[in-house]
Amino acid sequence: MIEFFEHKADVGIRGIGKTKEEAIKEVCRGVFKLMFNIPDVYGDSELKTKKIEVSGSNDVELMVNFINEALYLFDVENSVFFDFLDVKIKDNGKKKLIAKGLYDFFDENKFEVGTEVKAATFCEAKVYKDKDVWIAQCVVDV
Repeated sequence: MIEFFEHKADVGIRGIGKTKEEAIKEVCRGVFKLMFNIPDVYGDSELKTKKIEVSGSNDVELMVNFINEALYLFDVENSVFFDFLDVKIKDNGKKKLIAKGLYDFFDENKFEVGTEVKAATFCEAKVYKDKDVWIAQCVVDV
C-alpha cells in the first residue's frame, strides 16, 4: 500500500507492507506513481527486468539509496519502474538491498507525466515495524 503525506515544500511518501522489504518497495513504487500514470494492475509480458543493488549502513540509508538508484536509472536510461520483485536485504557486515525492477522505457505517448521527482531525501525518513506491518517513508524533492 502507498500513501502520500503533506510536507511544506516537497512530497512525503509512505510504503506499508507485511515485511520491511515490501514497505521499502512500496515507497519506491510510490515515487514512480507520483511521476507517471503507473497502473496498479499491469500486463508484464512486454516489461523488462533490471537488477538493482544498493548498499547502506542501515535500513533508512538502504531505502533512500534504492529510490535514488531507481531515479538515476530513469534519468540515464529512461526506465520507468512499474514494480520491484524479489526484494531482499542482506547483511554481511554492510547491508545490501537487491531487487529486480520491472520497467518499460519512457514513451510520451504511453505515459501521462505527473510530478517530477528529483531525489529521495533523509527528511522524515523512517523504516519501522508498527504492530503487524512495516512502514517505510521519506520525503522526495520535487
